[in-house]
Amino acid sequence: MIRNGGNTRCPCHQSRFDIEGRVFRNASGNSTEPAPSDLKQFATTYDVATGIIAITIPDLALAVHSLKVIQRNGTGNLRLKLDFPVTAKAKYEIRHHASLDDAFTVIPFSTTANGTANQNVLAPAASGNASVYFDASGSKGFFVVALKLSPY
Repeated sequence: MIRNGGNTRCPCHQSRFDIEGRVFRNASGNSTEPAPSDLKQFATTYDVATGIIAITIPDLALAVHSLKVIQRNGTGNLRLKLDFPVTAKAKYEIRHHASLDDAFTVIPFSTTANGTANQNVLAPAASGNASVYFDASGSKGFFVVALKLSPY
C-alpha cells in the first residue's frame, strides 16, 4: 500500500482506502474503486515489555496437529511433543504462559525426543509438518506456536 495524505492506494489495482481500511464510496454507498469492499481488519495486541505486536488472523490454516506427553529417557521427567505444519524458510517459536494474566515467554525446545531443549527458533528448510519437544513446566498453562515475521 502506498500512503498519500489521508488515504492509502493499493499498488496492484490502484484502489483507494481511508485510514480505517474502508474503500472509497459514492453517495449511494457503492465503491468508486476497483476493489468492491473494505479491507479486512484483524484483532491486534501490543506487548510493551517485549515489543511484540500480535495479529490474530482467523482461518490462517496454522494449527497444532497434536500435543503428546511423553517420558524423557525413562527418567520420569515429562516432555511434551508438539506437531504442527510449517512453511519453508519461515521462523517459529514456542511460547508459554501459566495463566491468561501472564505474559508469554519463549521456551527452548529440541527437534528430537531425547535431545537437549536448547533451540529457541525453528527455521525449516522445507514445508511440511514439524515436531518439537520441550520439557513440561508446571501443572498448567498455555502453549502457542508463534510465526515470526521479519521485514525483507
